Amino acid sequence: MNKKTKIKNGSKWVGNYKATIRDAETGDIKRVKQFHNVVLLQFREYICKLMAKEASDGERIGITHEQLGYDNTPADEDQTGLIDPEPNTKKLIASLDCEGDTIRFLSFWDEGQAIGEWREFALIADDDFAVVRANVELDVSGGETLTIDGEIRQQSGSGNLLSNN
Repeated sequence: MNKKTKIKNGSKWVGNYKATIRDAETGDIKRVKQFHNVVLLQFREYICKLMAKEASDGERIGITHEQLGYDNTPADEDQTGLIDPEPNTKKLIASLDCEGDTIRFLSFWDEGQAIGEWREFALIADDDFAVVRANVELDVSGGETLTIDGEIRQQSGSGNLLSNN
């Protein structure tokens, strides 16, 4: 990263998510949970690299997957991913778009793909590293599907993410 480019103090990224558990046969909503996240330092650095055009490896760049895990340790920005991930829950994001300073995404687990008692959730960039980690309480049973949709946006008094000081 260019030494002159840094994240301004006071800039903060926040995320709000909604998980919907449905009956797999009828599609009826059974439960809806909302949760919030801690955006990891890696994410903010990643955004700076993208904005400074330093992340050009020829491959698709950006958030590519979501994943669930078992650990309920509180999320902290210095974490580098899920603490206890379940590999079988790593899913491609079904939809991802950006509008202004807001990133919106959607992922879907079909019947049988997300059965478990989930306590952590992450967004994965470049199919490799977590950029967002959230603590969740999602209990998904057989015969249910799971949809997670959410947004990440910058929250700042100045509205600027980068400073060239």
